[in-house]
Amino acid sequence: MDKIRRLEMVVRAADLGGFAAAAKQMHVTPSARVCRWIELVTAASAQS
Repeated sequence: MDKIRRLEMVVRAADLGGFAAAAKQMHVTPSARVCRWIELVTAASAQS
């Protein structure tokens, strides 16, 4: 998943009040995929 899509997930999670709601709106499985996105976003922000 590219960086833009991961950032979109974070923005939607903030707007909707959680990653599960954002995943549902983006039509993805909310469990493992969301956890992975959180890890990737955290790692990306640590490198900045």
